Amino acid sequence: MNIAQCQSCGMPLADEVRGTEKDGTRSEIYCQYCYEDGHFTRPEQTLEGMIETCIPYLAEQGMPNDQARALLNQSLPSLKRWKDTGHDANTTAAATAAGPDRMTELAPLSLAGVTVRTSNAAEMGPEAKISGLWAKFWAEEIAGKLGKSAEPPVIYGCYAEYESDVNGAYTLMIGIEQEHRQGNMQDVTTLELPASHYAVFQSRTGPLPDIVIETWQRIWKYTEEHGLERTYTGDFERYDERSANPENAQVDIYIAVKAPAN
Repeated sequence: MNIAQCQSCGMPLADEVRGTEKDGTRSEIYCQYCYEDGHFTRPEQTLEGMIETCIPYLAEQGMPNDQARALLNQSLPSLKRWKDTGHDANTTAAATAAGPDRMTELAPLSLAGVTVRTSNAAEMGPEAKISGLWAKFWAEEIAGKLGKSAEPPVIYGCYAEYESDVNGAYTLMIGIEQEHRQGNMQDVTTLELPASHYAVFQSRTGPLPDIVIETWQRIWKYTEEHGLERTYTGDFERYDERSANPENAQVDIYIAVKAPAN
C-alpha cells in the first residue's frame, strides 16, 4: 500500500494533519501546514524554498543536512503542487529539460550489498532509512570487504523492486557487482536486475552530493516534460573512479526505459 503524503511538502499525510477545503472538508492531498480553506498557506512559496523549509525537520530526525537536501531534491519535484506549476525552473541550472547523454542496453546485472525497503513518503518522516544505510555502508567498509580486487570497486546506489512508480515503495541497495564479491558477510543480500534499455544521464564534475541532486532534478524535469517511458525495473547511480574525490566527482545515473520500437 502506498503511504499518503502531502503533495506540497511530502510529509506523511495522517488524518489529523490534513488541510481543509473551502467547505471545511479535509483535503485529500495537502497537509494543514501547506493548505487551509482551499488555499496554500504560502502561495509565494517556491520549490527551492520548500526544500530549505523541510531540511530542518529531517535534520531533527537525525538525517545530515546534505542527505536531507538530496532526498528532497529528488522527491519533491514529483509532487502535485510542483508538477502542476512546472516546479521551480530557477532552483539550479542543471534542472533543465536536457535529455539523456546516451542510450544503452545492458545485460542482466547482479549486485551484492546492503538493502532497505522504503518509499519517498517514508523518508520524509521518522521511519527514514536511507541515510542510515549509507552510514552503515561506509562505517563498516562494506565495499572493501566485499570486493576481491585491489582496485576500489564500482559502487552502485540501486533503486529496484518498485511497488508502482516514484510514489510507491522500493528497495534501495548500496553495493557492488556480484562477480566481484568474495566470502560471506552477514546482512549482505543480492539483487538481480533484468536486461534493459537505459537512458544514461551524466552529471557535471563537482562536489558530492550536489552533482547527484542536480542530475536527479534533470531526470525529473525531462521525464515530466518529454514523457520518458520509465519501466521501473531498476535504476541506479554508478560511482566509479571518477567519484574517488568527493569534491571533484562525476556520476552516471541509469534510468530503465522502454525499448525503442523497431
